[in-house]
Amino acid sequence: MQIALVHLLYNVFGVLVFLYTPWLRNLPVKSAEWLGNKTEEHRGWAFGYIGSIFFLMPGIVFAGEMLFQGEAEPLPTEQIEELDVIIE
Repeated sequence: MQIALVHLLYNVFGVLVFLYTPWLRNLPVKSAEWLGNKTEEHRGWAFGYIGSIFFLMPGIVFAGEMLFQGEAEPLPTEQIEELDVIIE
């Protein structure tokens, strides 16, 4: 339920940003037209787009997470007990 709410809010705020920012309003349409024209000339553009958006960019994000992920020190038991009281 929490993830569904996050996705909903992300999409709503994304639409509002694109809708009420004048210079962003035509960006999705112009980008789609540009990519469509490039794909019409050569099919490699479509495969390149799919590969970069669905494989390359997530791979870069995951690699960055793994690269900068540090070992977290465990919390002392006193802090854990305080957190349990706050959560309840």
